[in-house]
Amino acid sequence: FFTPDVYYFLPIDRFVDGDSLNNLNVDLENPLGFHGGDIKGIISQFDKIKTLGITKIVLTSVQKQTNSSYETQNSSGKSFQIFGFEGSSIDDFRKFETRLGNMNDLKNLVNLAHDNNIKILLSFNGKQVNKNSTLLDSPGTKEYFLDKNDSEICNNKNTNKRNTKCVANNSVNLNQEDSTVIQSSIDFFVKIQKETLLDGIFINEAH
Repeated sequence: FFTPDVYYFLPIDRFVDGDSLNNLNVDLENPLGFHGGDIKGIISQFDKIKTLGITKIVLTSVQKQTNSSYETQNSSGKSFQIFGFEGSSIDDFRKFETRLGNMNDLKNLVNLAHDNNIKILLSFNGKQVNKNSTLLDSPGTKEYFLDKNDSEICNNKNTNKRNTKCVANNSVNLNQEDSTVIQSSIDFFVKIQKETLLDGIFINEAH
C-alpha cells in the first residue's frame, strides 16, 4: 500500500519571529525584504504545523546571505529593495545565516519534527553567490567561480564591466565542476546532518 508524502514548503523568514535579537535589516513594510522569521519561530508554532497532515517540511536555505540589496519596482512604479530573504542572495554558501538562528535551533526543530514523524529537508543553493559576496574578495576562493575573471570584474566597482558581468540576476556563477566547491558544499551539509540529524537537502536549481 502506497502512502504519498505531503510536503510543506516553509520560507523561514516569512513564518514567525521567535527571536528578535537575531533581526537584521528587518522591514515589515517591504514585501521583498527581511521580515524576521527564524527557526525558533517555527518551533513555537509546531503544534499548529503538525495538524496539517504533512510528512516532510522543506525549509528555505540557511546559507549565509549578504546584507546588500538592489532596487526593483512593482507594476505601480513603487520602488522596493530586494534582499535574500528566501535564500537567493548567498554571501558564503559554507556558513550558517544567523538571522535565521543557529545549528542548535535547527537541531531542536529536527528533534521536534522527528517526535511527530515529520522529516526536515533544507533547500540548497549551489549555483551562484551574490555579486557582493565576500568570497569575491578572498584570494583563496577566486577559483570557486566559473569564469575566473568574474571575481575581479565583479569586485571592481569603478568599471562598466562590473555591470555587464554581474547585474544579471544580481549574481556570479560558481564553478560546479571545481572539486573544492563541491567538497565545501558537501562538508557544510555533512556538518549540519551530523549535528542536527537533518533528513536531507532539497536542490531546486542545480544547473
